[in-house]
Amino acid sequence: MTPLLLCLLARVVFADDAWLQPGGPGALVWGTGDQPLDVVRRPKDFFLPDAGYIGSGPTDRPEDVEIPGPHPRGERRFLRYVHGALVDAWLVRDGSIDTAYYTRAASEQWQGVVLGPSTEGYRALGDAVSWQTGERTVMHWVDRMSGREILVSRAVPSRTYAVRREAALARPPDTGTRARITGELKAIFRPMSGELSSCLDLAPKPVIANLDVIYDSTGRPGRVRFGADQPAPGALECVGGAVASTTAGPGTTGSVEIFRMR
Repeated sequence: MTPLLLCLLARVVFADDAWLQPGGPGALVWGTGDQPLDVVRRPKDFFLPDAGYIGSGPTDRPEDVEIPGPHPRGERRFLRYVHGALVDAWLVRDGSIDTAYYTRAASEQWQGVVLGPSTEGYRALGDAVSWQTGERTVMHWVDRMSGREILVSRAVPSRTYAVRREAALARPPDTGTRARITGELKAIFRPMSGELSSCLDLAPKPVIANLDVIYDSTGRPGRVRFGADQPAPGALECVGGAVASTTAGPGTTGSVEIFRMR
């Protein structure tokens, strides 16, 4: 069965309010140069999984736009164009998103915990699954502490552009250098001193970092906030992997300070 026929069949299967479908978002198809007339630039302070990109030059910078609402159930809809062509799209909904089609017809790539959007400087930890479907990949993300879900459809890499796809957070390695861990959650994170220290390998030393974590009603980490007094590339995702491997009492909230001398 051809990819085009699969997409047409999928449109029949999906509910009327399913804006992001295998063949494209709404009435648009992947690769089109058409763009809704009322779009606005995507707010830079609203984090989206897979919003990063890899390009070979300045002209490969994508144009991310939002289709203003109101939309069904208050959802938000985002499009990405590269070189004038539609390549990726996001559906953000404070409610469930039907992914039955992908469960049946797509090939699962991985499952795991992924960082998503939240407020007050926090990132939300959510459970995600990624599928390969035809010549695209699709990721579904479910927030652990709210009803928010995200569905993103991503183009295969071209010679000039590729979305920086999320991957499941991984517990960082212990590279042997210890950090001093203090604070309310030190009993949880002090045994991970070497792992948290490795997240600061690329930061100028000495460095002090602060980590705030909120656990959900079942004791799983649901929110993480991280900051350091020195630039620390990749530290948030690294620390997120450490946090994702922990548990605590239901509703636990607290912080730790991470100090690394050298």
